[in-house]
Amino acid sequence: MLRQSKLLSSALTAMLLLPACGSSDDATGASGGSTGASGGSANVSGGSTSVSGGTTGGTGGSTGMSGGSTSVSGSTNTGGEPGGGGNSVAGGAGGSSSGGSAAAGSSSGGASGGSAGAAMGGTSANGGTGGMHPFAKPESSVPTQYGNTPTNKGQWTSTSYPCFYHGSGSVGQVIAKQSTSITKAVNIYTPPGYDAQTQYPLIFFLHGYPDNQNTWHDRAKIKPEVLLDNLINAKVIKPIIGVWPMGSSTGNSNDTGGYMVFDNELFGDLIPFLESKYSIKKDRDSRAMSGFSYGGMQTINVFLCHHLKDFGWFAGYSPAGGNYGSDMIASCLKQQDPATKPVNYFYIQAGANELATGSAAASANGLTTKAAPTITSANFSYLVTNGGHDYDNDTIGLYNFVRIAFPY
Repeated sequence: MLRQSKLLSSALTAMLLLPACGSSDDATGASGGSTGASGGSANVSGGSTSVSGGTTGGTGGSTGMSGGSTSVSGSTNTGGEPGGGGNSVAGGAGGSSSGGSAAAGSSSGGASGGSAGAAMGGTSANGGTGGMHPFAKPESSVPTQYGNTPTNKGQWTSTSYPCFYHGSGSVGQVIAKQSTSITKAVNIYTPPGYDAQTQYPLIFFLHGYPDNQNTWHDRAKIKPEVLLDNLINAKVIKPIIGVWPMGSSTGNSNDTGGYMVFDNELFGDLIPFLESKYSIKKDRDSRAMSGFSYGGMQTINVFLCHHLKDFGWFAGYSPAGGNYGSDMIASCLKQQDPATKPVNYFYIQAGANELATGSAAASANGLTTKAAPTITSANFSYLVTNGGHDYDNDTIGLYNFVRIAFPY
């Protein structure tokens, strides 16, 4: 984590404030995620602030988060991380946003439309899952019991696959299939009682820069397979297949351009490999994309903004490295026929004491207004927890997102 913090620190201190079309990465120091001034201390209210559909104030200075029903109190960052430059975060008496119409039906069936309840945990219509269900309310921590050793365990498999769509480039660039493949590593989770005759939902977890497919598993106190086993055993979520790939399509975790064109490899190589080995549902409503830090940027810029036809669920855990602001997200969504391929849910989380607080807020700021009716308070939430820029804090994001996307 020290290596990642130093690299991101040196890069993010050189960032310009995020423009509407910012797509550069934090490693190059070009315009990207909007963070506060490097260093300094962040006076941050403690607890967790839940912001859904509200507006977030400017970055780097005093950030006001509306819509959160929990005021925060007292945690101070003295570590001098980039983005901490005196951001004062205050929750407020905004309360939950209720009402509104959520139309999240899709071609795979089920009724669309319907009345949405409270923004956090209210009932929404989701045609892809076959009807009405309440979205789980994001929580500020993982309950202790879900970190215990599970009695009924799934399988964590480390393997590799041939990658022909390897290369480096920019978001939206098409990488031609190469005549010679490279070998890419991937970790795959299958649930307890996996049955090849049953098809399972599929969710991806992208890592940060310059990490790899093993980093989340190695650094998180609660191993991802332990958390998923416990949630499945307790019938909190459906049995799912989880995938932790190496997110740069060159196979070099330091090649930032390889992250930008990862979708070429994902659809050309990795998903076909997974479908040949595992029993996986193929409809977009059964597929989710998420990522931490640089992987959160990939989730937003590469997948939410270009692949609504392939995924229905999206989450950025502490997104950083030039993730698009809300203006650009709204523009990209409008170009993808969201009426027939809706965003079932978009979840953003950041820690109060970390370098990605500003960049996460830039993506969330005003999004439910700018991207309406595709993004509303019914299918979007932004949660600020008391954590830092690490895989422990973002395990909270994993816990919240799988409960939202794939409830039992």
